Amino acid sequence: MPKGRYQVVLDDNLFKDYHKFKNGEKLEKGEIERIKCLLHYFKGELITNIAQYERTGQPLSPEMKKALAKNGLKRQTKEELAQSRTMYKVILCCGCSDFPYVNVTSDEEKIENNLSSFYDFAEKRDKAIKHLKALCSGAKKIVVYDLYFDKQPKETRNIKTLISILPRKKLTLLFSNITQEGLKALKEECEEWEAQLDVTLKGRHDRYIIVDDKIEIILSSGFDHLSDDSSDFMYVVRVTDKSRF
Repeated sequence: MPKGRYQVVLDDNLFKDYHKFKNGEKLEKGEIERIKCLLHYFKGELITNIAQYERTGQPLSPEMKKALAKNGLKRQTKEELAQSRTMYKVILCCGCSDFPYVNVTSDEEKIENNLSSFYDFAEKRDKAIKHLKALCSGAKKIVVYDLYFDKQPKETRNIKTLISILPRKKLTLLFSNITQEGLKALKEECEEWEAQLDVTLKGRHDRYIIVDDKIEIILSSGFDHLSDDSSDFMYVVRVTDKSRF
């Protein structure tokens, strides 16, 4: 793992919670919830300095203090540590959302830790298709939002790819763009699929697959690049409590 790539800075409150958790001390209910939120974001190792240990009253062994000093980790502010010693340039906290702070306990926090996958030019998308199939496996409703889904010859390939990820069971499918031929092809494939064009699905630039209004899959370059490897492609999976449509 490249040095510094997955290091993270914590604010003083989370710093204390983290050490209490790490040392196996009994945690109060609020501390448990904060640790759960922290671990969702936490990657790699903690980056800190002597000043933070002193501010928070955490035990600092002579060996650790010497190691921190040797690495130049003495009196920097949290902001300086994040900027100079981490890849992501953020500070995890539980009370502020102004950059560089990321509030791990807030539902309104805009910087999220989501699951994503990137495919470069000519890389096969087999694993992506298998992943999306698993995400859709228990669905009752799926929204496919892609303003170019119905463009030929893409639609024929898109329908074929979609069929490969959908569960063979009763399922409502809503499309922002699809032809009557596309709807017919889906109905012929599985009679339990209730597919329809929904003209109210509009106003977005990105492409989405929404599963039961709970899982949002953002497709960086459109649905057709799930199967067409002539360009790069990325998708992001977000868990959400409501659909944006």
